[in-house]
Amino acid sequence: MFKRFAGAGCTAKDPIFVFGLHRSGSTLVEQILASHPLIEGTAELPVMNTIAARLRRSSGQTIGEAIAALEPSEIAAIGEEYMERTRPFRQTGKPYFVDKMPGNWINATLIRLALPNAKMVDARRYPMACGFSNFKQNYATGVTFSYSLRSIGEFYYDYWRFMRHFDGVQPGAVHRLLNEKLIEDPDGEVRRLLAYIGVPFDDACLEFHANKRAVRTPSAEQVRRPINRDGVDAWRPYEPWLGELKEALGPALEGWES
Repeated sequence: MFKRFAGAGCTAKDPIFVFGLHRSGSTLVEQILASHPLIEGTAELPVMNTIAARLRRSSGQTIGEAIAALEPSEIAAIGEEYMERTRPFRQTGKPYFVDKMPGNWINATLIRLALPNAKMVDARRYPMACGFSNFKQNYATGVTFSYSLRSIGEFYYDYWRFMRHFDGVQPGAVHRLLNEKLIEDPDGEVRRLLAYIGVPFDDACLEFHANKRAVRTPSAEQVRRPINRDGVDAWRPYEPWLGELKEALGPALEGWES
């Protein structure tokens, strides 16, 4: 599929997609990037989800089948539509912007084809920590996978398996940022992240907690503080009751970093 659509997408370089499971550190990554003078933080933009849903609905097919049936010109039009529909969310003239919709990992194929110059950052966290954090979070709406330990583990496994496959067919297209490594070595991980984006290092990215921009996720309070280890092992006292989560994760429990 990627060979067939090679060179067909919209050439815009503006978008930086930050995705992964909820409670994986994606808000922290967004805040770090949005503290760079060349990058604007926006919000969790639903645009790519809306486009993908329309493709499924209009074709009556799975998203993979629907994408495969498109013409190269239609792929380019999707990229251009995304750029047009996200423009109202941009309030500055900065050349890059962050779209931090966690579930956009499901749209990685469509993003890669329609916006081949866009950057994708996979924010990932140890599955037991991530799963427990989702289970104890009462979301205002959506995030339906989070209402049982088993469904959280199964969802994490599906995400992990899909990203492994995507990395295999498009190596280097996605930058993986492990939350635990970011906590242990913020300077090194931020430098690697910015190098992937293609912007120079800026000290403001390490002082992200001083950024006064509005943050509208459950992590809003956390990103107002410097990086810390407060939530790393919060799941451990509850481990005896997390058996369903551990079982559902399967091989993702040990192989989560890859």
